[in-house]
Amino acid sequence: MSYHCILNNMAILKIRFLQIYREWLKLNWIYRLLMLAAPPLIVGAIAWQASTDESTANAIAIVMGLVIFSMHQLRKDKRMLKVQFDNCLQIFAIEYFALALPVFACLIFTLQWKAVLFLLACIIFTLTVKLNFVRTQSVQYTFLKVLLPHYEWVSGLRKSGLIFLIIFLLSCVLSFLPYVTISLLFLLTVLVMGFYNEYEPLDLLVLFKKNSWQFLFYKIKSMLKIYGALVILPNSLYIIFHRDEWYIIVAFFILCILALMATLILKYKSYYPHGEINSAGVIQAMVTISILFPLIFPIPLFVIFYYLPQAGKNLNSYLHDFN
Repeated sequence: MSYHCILNNMAILKIRFLQIYREWLKLNWIYRLLMLAAPPLIVGAIAWQASTDESTANAIAIVMGLVIFSMHQLRKDKRMLKVQFDNCLQIFAIEYFALALPVFACLIFTLQWKAVLFLLACIIFTLTVKLNFVRTQSVQYTFLKVLLPHYEWVSGLRKSGLIFLIIFLLSCVLSFLPYVTISLLFLLTVLVMGFYNEYEPLDLLVLFKKNSWQFLFYKIKSMLKIYGALVILPNSLYIIFHRDEWYIIVAFFILCILALMATLILKYKSYYPHGEINSAGVIQAMVTISILFPLIFPIPLFVIFYYLPQAGKNLNSYLHDFN
């Protein structure tokens, strides 16, 4: 690799770190400390989990590989980078290897070489294989018709339906492996949370002809009903294969439910027609992390009970005609 090429790679990484640093500066000092403390804690947790047994290390590699694959399929700057740069594949590779570096380090430190090779294969697959999303349209169409009244799911599955399907099928097929199903269901839950990261037009709210509290509880109920119907199969398979650890998947399911409810309430507590959610980014991140770290499960509970009245009051500004 030439000296000029190395300089280009360093410049790419520098730009990404500067972008992260600018976002970090916008946070309150308390959140800055939390964001600084979170990476070493997460890396430490990964290293500890990877050292326990081989199946856990493989599950970590699967999760990281799917995270990178999902990011690559969903990122919006791929076309721009391909037009502007001849070495766009190299740019993607640098970013993804830098992102996976802590996981690689943990797996190598714990001598989990199979997991290292699997994660490496996932990154290579992500960079080299081009998936034809057009072929999935007919598969999505029938499913989307059923979800038509639930526009967040329709929009989300149109954007990431193939990724959603892959993760769901893997969570069922690999349910005989300890922790793999839980890891995949975590990714599935995060995808569902992403369905609720945009504010819908006011016309869609008024269409339901419900007051603020009726609308809010309807949205929570319908979200949990669809989510529960989707995960009942992988959850059941997990219980069949791991009967002695049935309580783990039940507790995990409850944590996911709490996180989803908190996500929906955060959305509507600051709702305004159109736009994207950006005012609760740090809180939303902590809610998401609480799924993996049960000790901080009071965070989504706090969000639910503290912000629920605010969400109802905010929605009343738009739906007061139906009181």
